Amino acid sequence: MFQLYKSKLLTNSLRIQNKINVKLGIKQWMSSSSNQVTLTRPVEPTIDINESKSTRFYDKITIVRDVETARKVLSILEKYPDEIWACDTEVADIDVKSQSPVGNGNVICVSIYGGPDVSFGPGLGNILWIENMNESEGLLNEFKGWFESSKYKKVWHNYGFDRHVMFNAGIDCKGFDGDTMHMARLLDTAREKADGGKGYSLESLSSELNDPELNKISMKDLFGVPKRRKDGTDSLIKELPNVRQLQQDPRTRNDWIEYSSKDAYATWHLFDTLRKNLTLTDWHVEGKKLGNMYDYYSQYLRDFGEVLTDMERNGIMVDTKVHLKEAEKSARAERDQMEKIFLTWAKKYCKDADYMNPSSSAQIQQLLFGAADENGQVENTREFKMEKSQEDLDEEQSKAEETNPYINCNIAELKEKLKQRGLKLSGKKIDLVSRLLASDSSSNVYESMDKKSIEDLCSFR
Repeated sequence: MFQLYKSKLLTNSLRIQNKINVKLGIKQWMSSSSNQVTLTRPVEPTIDINESKSTRFYDKITIVRDVETARKVLSILEKYPDEIWACDTEVADIDVKSQSPVGNGNVICVSIYGGPDVSFGPGLGNILWIENMNESEGLLNEFKGWFESSKYKKVWHNYGFDRHVMFNAGIDCKGFDGDTMHMARLLDTAREKADGGKGYSLESLSSELNDPELNKISMKDLFGVPKRRKDGTDSLIKELPNVRQLQQDPRTRNDWIEYSSKDAYATWHLFDTLRKNLTLTDWHVEGKKLGNMYDYYSQYLRDFGEVLTDMERNGIMVDTKVHLKEAEKSARAERDQMEKIFLTWAKKYCKDADYMNPSSSAQIQQLLFGAADENGQVENTREFKMEKSQEDLDEEQSKAEETNPYINCNIAELKEKLKQRGLKLSGKKIDLVSRLLASDSSSNVYESMDKKSIEDLCSFR
């Protein structure tokens, strides 16, 4: 046993306070916006043969499924070089939780909205929904020149994702004029979900714009189907069907088109509101006003947002065979050295500190601050069981290696040994080790047998 005493040196606390003055909070700028939009219902909404359901918002949408329509609306797009266009994609063939959009995912539709002043003709909605799947696959290439032109300004929500998946489709987007996720974060840094905020999702931000048409229902609530239990009954857990199925199934197609089109529509209105309220927020540096926060965004963060996507696309090469291993070796050596320095310092104030484990939070707490008992009283002394000596650890390691010669091998090394013996390579590390040990055991049996015994065994089998 050894004892640790609370150090009397650490009596002062250091407080770091980051003061950020932002005049308008997220709720204030959301509620202050009077940006309400009313669009006339088209006389002849464009719908597919199997699509009978129609809503007021759905009638704002012009569906583009063929080359002729694509070229017609493209000619109109090009007549509005001064408008800001909000764009959004829907993507299949990607697991966003485990895969990067760089090189993964296929765009199945794109929505574009340029505001209430844009018209694509009588009876046509002013939100474009471009299909890029099944018979319409490749239709997006008709808009390649427009997307790659810096002449037409485009805004996105989470630009990095959309730019990467568009690049997967052979389109390198240009004309980036804003990312509403970055702008919202600049205006209000307190929305982080990890800190208890509402987050920066398009769904969360647009729900506070005081426009019922911008309220988005989550995909799971709109399209989720109950997961089946083993007994065949429905559970409370909902699963999402494949997005390709949602887009082509007549039962969900209308809702899917409306859902995906709302993203561009909401992004445009969100950008408009954020731009106004960032403009109303002063930009101060060391007490001097340099402009407003939209000026700051335009001068620095907008270009930075594009640079980030370039960096993500290019990636960072890492030498895992040499450099990374050497860096790990160096880091471990530095850690051991720092531990020795720390323990040498601690021994000046607690004689038993030489026996402590620097990786133990309980022991570090006792040394630096003491520990409170049930009554809230600080215990200046506390006893801990001693860790094993290095000699004991070395002895245990030696015995373990005798029992299992593969204990220090990593998975790659184990698989290489299995491959050399013609054995199965799949499974967890414990399975690989067990397979090698079993092979060793059988080999030892054959080595102890004479030639005749082996021949008899083989003929019996």
